[in-house]
Amino acid sequence: MDIAQIDDKGILTGLNTGSVEVKASYEGIESNSINARITDAILTSMKISVKSLSPDASIYSGGQLPLLQKAFTVMVLRRY
Repeated sequence: MDIAQIDDKGILTGLNTGSVEVKASYEGIESNSINARITDAILTSMKISVKSLSPDASIYSGGQLPLLQKAFTVMVLRRY
């Protein structure tokens, strides 16, 4: 069973709970490794904001406005 997958943009997506070691390599050169732990965390809330000094924003029609998103999770601990 796969724990995680990495897309062509380098985004790791958790598929199942567990831990994975992630490394990169290219033409015989290897990177350091990192450990990623995929948990049963539950999304409890989200907040968006404008990527500027003001909480309000104006743009022209056809313009683009970068937004920031923060997700807050709760980790589920299981007792056996």
